[in-house]
Amino acid sequence: MLHSTFRTAIIIVVLFFNSCLPELDISKEQIRLFQFLILSYSNIEIKKQSNKINEGQIIKIYIKLKNEPFSNVTVPINVNSNLIQINKNQLTFTSSNWNEYQEIQLNAIEDFNYINNHDEYIYFGPFISSDFFYDGKTNSTSIFYINNDSKGINISISNPTEGGANGILNLSLQSKPKGNVILNIMNPSPLDLSFSNTSLTFTPSNWNMPQSITITAINDTLTEYTENFNIEISSSSSDKDYDNLSLTVPISIYDNDIPGFTVNISSFSIQEGSSQVANIHLNTAPSNNVNITITANPSSLCSISAGNSLTFTPVNYNIDQSFTIQAKPLDNIDNITESPTNCSVTITSTSADLDYNGLTQDIKGEIYDYLNAGIILNNNGSIALGTLLESGNTSSFTIRLQSEPSSNVIVCLKSNNYCEATVDTIGINPPDGTCISITGLDVPYIIFDNLNWNSNKAITIKARHDWDYRSGGLSTEDGNPCNPPYPDGNKSFSIQIYTYCPGCNSNEQIYYHTNNNPYTATPSGTVQDDLDYYSFVTTTGHNGDFANDATLSGTNAIQKADDFCTQQNPGLTGTFKALLVDGTNRSACGTGTDYPGCSGKNDWILKPNKYYFRNTDDQLLFKTDANGFFIFGDPYANGIPGSTYIWTGIDGIPSVTENWANSVNNCTGWSSILLSGKAGKPINTNTYNAISDNIYSCNLTLKLLCIQQ
Repeated sequence: MLHSTFRTAIIIVVLFFNSCLPELDISKEQIRLFQFLILSYSNIEIKKQSNKINEGQIIKIYIKLKNEPFSNVTVPINVNSNLIQINKNQLTFTSSNWNEYQEIQLNAIEDFNYINNHDEYIYFGPFISSDFFYDGKTNSTSIFYINNDSKGINISISNPTEGGANGILNLSLQSKPKGNVILNIMNPSPLDLSFSNTSLTFTPSNWNMPQSITITAINDTLTEYTENFNIEISSSSSDKDYDNLSLTVPISIYDNDIPGFTVNISSFSIQEGSSQVANIHLNTAPSNNVNITITANPSSLCSISAGNSLTFTPVNYNIDQSFTIQAKPLDNIDNITESPTNCSVTITSTSADLDYNGLTQDIKGEIYDYLNAGIILNNNGSIALGTLLESGNTSSFTIRLQSEPSSNVIVCLKSNNYCEATVDTIGINPPDGTCISITGLDVPYIIFDNLNWNSNKAITIKARHDWDYRSGGLSTEDGNPCNPPYPDGNKSFSIQIYTYCPGCNSNEQIYYHTNNNPYTATPSGTVQDDLDYYSFVTTTGHNGDFANDATLSGTNAIQKADDFCTQQNPGLTGTFKALLVDGTNRSACGTGTDYPGCSGKNDWILKPNKYYFRNTDDQLLFKTDANGFFIFGDPYANGIPGSTYIWTGIDGIPSVTENWANSVNNCTGWSSILLSGKAGKPINTNTYNAISDNIYSCNLTLKLLCIQQ
């Protein structure tokens, strides 16, 4: 009865306001307040367990009415989303429970789709009730949806072994795409690797099923050690989240051509009472298990405290195993200068694989007392100088004494491969005869005294240019000439360190010796030959029409001539191009009038200041000048081998107009067997005749000279 009376009163008030409002003196603010009270009277109150919901999570929302209804109120609940489910689609409130919170549960469904975090809305209403104030009302609330799926590409990769196990690249997607996703895989080096597939397609059905690509290391007979490449993976898809993704995957190729051991240290220097851990693995896959025994001598001074017996199998041969070199115990005699003692570690293998049976390798080192006289290199760190480019790279190491000397200590520095790498005299004393009595040779040196003995002195090592000693103008410290250069790959070197201290006490002189023996700890590295190129003459010849030869690849005659070189490559690494010009696609000097600068050069294949060698005997073919042209008449050059003729298209009369110009005799741009073409006549000559001798009928089959790039 009370509810009905109250409702009737409200209606009367509303009608009164509608009819009498013009006569009442009520402010606009009071009218707005009254309207707000009327409108907000019939609504719901919402309380949330959290303002956000994670994918896979369930949270609760609590609902009650703001005011007591005059009749039952049904509140429909709806979520216009396939990401969230609700456990109730409506709630009913009565005059008995209108003020009690009722619970609904929101369930963020666990799926595999990537989607950005965003607001999701829960809608209430329209309310259903015979209560005038509640009927037809609506409300809503939002909750922040947090997705737990990521977009991207899952990868796993195993490295291939040349001549052994293949590598496997496994790929899958991190979340379910909204359309097909194509992954394109780029082979970084077709000369070294082959892929079973270079494109994979993932669908919304198989997105999480790994697909595999077999990676094979192309087996050759070259000693390449470990080669590193990067595989580039890119995606395309109608799903914008999976379109234009990119990924770089590193891969290594293990060479199989050099049986032996790889140890991560070449020497060691250990303080007494301490130890050093070293890693070892086999270079190549053995056919049978390889048992390794590691011993140290003398045993009273050093030992192998762990890993003295190791076994490698054809499966784990390239996985590092470790062994520990243990120095003698501390003797607590630190108040006098003690002599460092040598320790030798010997590695020996036995196996049914004859390549590995009986292999041995020694590692030399020394054991020292912390207060001993002696030297410290790189603060007892690694003394590997790495690989230096022949074109002039440098590396460095530091040196200091272990203890304060009683007199000045002279440290002489000698490269054991002076023709490849040398000690730079910048910042140290140049050769002046001081070290001859110590090393037998005149080498640079430094001096340590009682003030600077513990300050690191940087020593710079620089690689030699080939042209420094090619003509015999550079000699070693003992006066012998350096050998002429040739494509020799990497050359190792070490820096031998000698010390001399005639004024030191007797204990120190045991270390700072005068017996011409260097310290066993020697910084070492490798010089990589980077100035030399190979050349070869094709085995068979070709007529003057390259352009119309369907067996050759390329869009013009010059490119097809390059492909002719590729097809006739006798097994050399790298890319080779033909010493052939047509005046359009490749030229040396245009008309030749601007020789030797030759601004008309186009796609020219010779590089400046380089050495080009014959593949048949490693003999020097020619050296180029600063403009990238052969230097003719060089007494050290042997010229092109054989008496066959080679197409070149290079004009000029030997000894008269050596201008590298484009000849008009080029078989109509090397596209016809009619007319004639300019050719060279090598016959082991190092004159201009080798590339420009005479003209010959285009229907003849002459050979090509192919140049490494």
